[in-house]
Amino acid sequence: LGNDKAALAARINAFKARPSLGDYQKALELADTAKATVQAELLQLLRRHQGWDSDSAKVDIFLQEGLLDDAIAAVKDLGYYQADLVKQVMATALNQRPDWVIENATRRAEEIMDAARSNAYHHAVEWLQQARAAYLASGQQAAWQAYRTRLMQLHARKYKLMGMLKQRDMA
Repeated sequence: LGNDKAALAARINAFKARPSLGDYQKALELADTAKATVQAELLQLLRRHQGWDSDSAKVDIFLQEGLLDDAIAAVKDLGYYQADLVKQVMATALNQRPDWVIENATRRAEEIMDAARSNAYHHAVEWLQQARAAYLASGQQAAWQAYRTRLMQLHARKYKLMGMLKQRDMA
């Protein structure tokens, strides 16, 4: 109805209730000259928001704004069901924070392999692919080779896992 102030207030309230990239973008668009202030307020709200329903919005918004550390913090404790969000952050962090990608991906892979959860070995291999990409992107090919050799020795009797690693050219 042409009342941008009311529309902005409504978008901010909607964002407070359930953060989304769409509401964030629309609020910034409606803010016009107060864009920086509204942006800072929405980012603070997003950082404080607790709820499983905001994980995707956090990742999308933080990555869009180039706030990699915030995106990393948002996915730090996410589990199996949100693996895609973690991988989305890893893809962005690959060149900027390869050590974080390596630590996070190897930890997730090792949890699966150490527990001998053979039904989830494909997930472990996917995490190891992320780790390998980070090792290589950061010029640590020798470190990757050493890590891979240690894994191969440690898990040599897990034939299903070894087969999957060989299939993906990781063995």
